[in-house]
Amino acid sequence: MFYNYEGQGIALPDGEKALILFQFRAKIVACGILDKVIKDVWEKKGRYFFSKGTIKTFTPITSEDLEEVFSRKVVFNQSKTLLDINKLDILLELIEEKSNL
Repeated sequence: MFYNYEGQGIALPDGEKALILFQFRAKIVACGILDKVIKDVWEKKGRYFFSKGTIKTFTPITSEDLEEVFSRKVVFNQSKTLLDINKLDILLELIEEKSNL
């Protein structure tokens, strides 16, 4: 599965993957594993490729939920936010909990 984007995009080193959180109306509503990014640097656009079957939706996660996980203020907007990888297990538990509601 892929998504076309315009703008700067996400820098993903070759061979690495990233957990991407999708937001809607100031809440996280889905996630997916990003496999690859292909950029057209001349036109400032490109394509994100996600691992098959990894995009899933769940009961929305609020900024307050994320603040409990990451022990800091988390603001939703159109910019990229890097979160502490050491808290990944806790975040994945929260996503799983929200998936089962």
